[in-house]
Amino acid sequence: GRPDAMRPSDDALERAANDIQKFQQMDGGHYDSAGNGDSESKAEEGDAPSPGWHAAVAYASSLGKPFQTRVDKLCGKDWYRLRRILEVSYTVGAEKATEEQLEAVYSGERFGALGTRGYDVRCFFLCPDDRRKHAEVVDRRCEDMLRRGLLNETASLSVAGELPDAGQPARAIGYRQTLEYLRRSDAKSQDGDALNAFIDEFTTATRRYAKKQMGWFRKDGDFMFIPVSISKLSQERVEEATNHILHMCLLSREEFEGELYSDQPKSKQDDSSNIQSKKSKEVVDTSTLSLSARTKLLNEMQGKDMKFYKGGTRYQITEGSSDHEQVLTEADASTSIIQDGAVLTFKA
Repeated sequence: GRPDAMRPSDDALERAANDIQKFQQMDGGHYDSAGNGDSESKAEEGDAPSPGWHAAVAYASSLGKPFQTRVDKLCGKDWYRLRRILEVSYTVGAEKATEEQLEAVYSGERFGALGTRGYDVRCFFLCPDDRRKHAEVVDRRCEDMLRRGLLNETASLSVAGELPDAGQPARAIGYRQTLEYLRRSDAKSQDGDALNAFIDEFTTATRRYAKKQMGWFRKDGDFMFIPVSISKLSQERVEEATNHILHMCLLSREEFEGELYSDQPKSKQDDSSNIQSKKSKEVVDTSTLSLSARTKLLNEMQGKDMKFYKGGTRYQITEGSSDHEQVLTEADASTSIIQDGAVLTFKA
């Protein structure tokens, strides 16, 4: 269904964008219109000092309880969603609105949602059981996208006018980093260093978004967390996750909610294991937790170890390989399309 908040007015959109920009300037670094900044790539886990972010959060929270509740659910420095909160608050005139008017801003339901029509809706989040291995999978998939023609695709769409800067696709992860790379001012042929820097930006942004997704769903109590065994073969892990979901769907609604919302002791027949953070050595007994709670806790604890994860490893586009030569050649051709207006077609 549609989001449970009104459409912001044009004045609110402009005011929120201007205010967010002022807060971002307090942090230094460069942010685009989507709230993406270069400072985030340098502190992927959000540990860098951020006076502007903290000031923005405090300001949005001061606009009323409904907005404070939304702010509390934000994961990391999510400028985009913080801006959306300001847009809604300005639209309703939060500074002058009564408490009753503010409480009515968010209904808590999506208009037209299936749950409001009598359906038994059960939501699942497929959660990787090993975040470090998952990060490696993400890096490999980014390289796959480059091997399959992302550079040429982006350049072709851009010169055809199908990827306007003001549009959401151009700000999406992948297209955004590629456009910035192809438009670089110091472009030169066969520049392996520039290509590597671009791949680092692309993979870092993608991992960061995956991290934020995990945080968003951990804060949503209506989602059942289903573990996905990253180390297993694709077919095996899909079958395993499918069986978990099928089992949960066959439970009665009462039984399902018991699994979803309860972290009380389980029966002794349930399998269990201890979770230990590799760096902190913290050990947590999970034998009393449901599958969803155990999976969610493991995901959260592994986040602490991810602070020590260092990207930059190449799995396929390694220097001297045929893949590296192919992508570098495509990069030169695509850069020419963007910067020189040349009509070139790259053949993979």
